[in-house]
Amino acid sequence: MDPFIRSDGEFLYMEIASSVSDMIEGGTLQPGDQVPSVRQLCETQGVSKTTVLHAYRILEDRGLIEAHPHSGFYVCSVDGAPSREPSASKRHRSGQSVEVGDRVQQL
Repeated sequence: MDPFIRSDGEFLYMEIASSVSDMIEGGTLQPGDQVPSVRQLCETQGVSKTTVLHAYRILEDRGLIEAHPHSGFYVCSVDGAPSREPSASKRHRSGQSVEVGDRVQQL
C-alpha cells in the first residue's frame, strides 16, 4: 500500500488541505489567524513534513493561506489579499549626484 494514499484512494496531502480549508471556510480560523504549524500537523496526522507542505502549497495557490517567513502560515483575508502586510515607508529622499572621487576623499 502506498504511504501517501489513504485506503479510500484520497491523497493524504489533499485530506490535510481539505481539513484546513474546512476550518477556514467554517470560521474556526479567521483572516490573520495562524494555521496549525507544519510540525504540529506532522505529529497529529502522522505524516511527513513534505506532505503538510504540499497541502499548504495547495491552500496558498487557492489564496486561502500565505507563508510568513520564519513565522508560519496565516489565513488570508476574505478577498485573498495578504492578511497582515506591513505598510510601506512614506519617507522620501531627494536624489543627488555623487562622484566616486568625492566619496573617496571623504574617507
